[in-house]
Amino acid sequence: MTSPGQPPAEVLAAEWTALRAGFVDDPRAAVRRADELSGRAITALNHTLEDRRRRLRALVERPGVDTESLRLALQGYAALVDQLPAEREAGRAAPEADGAPAPYTPQ
Repeated sequence: MTSPGQPPAEVLAAEWTALRAGFVDDPRAAVRRADELSGRAITALNHTLEDRRRRLRALVERPGVDTESLRLALQGYAALVDQLPAEREAGRAAPEADGAPAPYTPQ
């Protein structure tokens, strides 16, 4: 059970634990809940990354911004990009055209 004051990551982790526990009793419902939960997690991550991007843009667009601030902004943008999954990681668990899950490939 989650409480209103919990950080979002803790809420997601608690919900994930609960839905995994429910898989044995109702696999289809657990997978539906996993889809909904992953959608919320992706949306939250997108909001976080977009907020960071907006703050970096505001820093760069200031009149008279100095080179050091631009260097720090570039590092900030690099950190944003580094948080994105690599293309091969993003697709490794995606279902194949025939509906079967892609084989797991350890990295």
